[in-house]
Amino acid sequence: MSNLVVNAEKTFTYEDYLKLEDNWDYEIIGGKLILVPKPMPYHQEIVGRLITELNIFFEKTYGVQKYFLVRPTLNW
Repeated sequence: MSNLVVNAEKTFTYEDYLKLEDNWDYEIIGGKLILVPKPMPYHQEIVGRLITELNIFFEKTYGVQKYFLVRPTLNW
């Protein structure tokens, strides 16, 4: 899935980004506000497995519990 430019006529700044009040993910690249698609469920499954393996590795290798966390994403 490709990114979507939301408004190509306006040059967006970081201050504009901070004022956005919705639940979408955006990036500003070259002054353009770009809507970033949410990850697909398969992507989330792979990330979850990777996080589990990293946590196990750090506990076994270094004897400490390091917890890698991922921001949950819901696809409705």
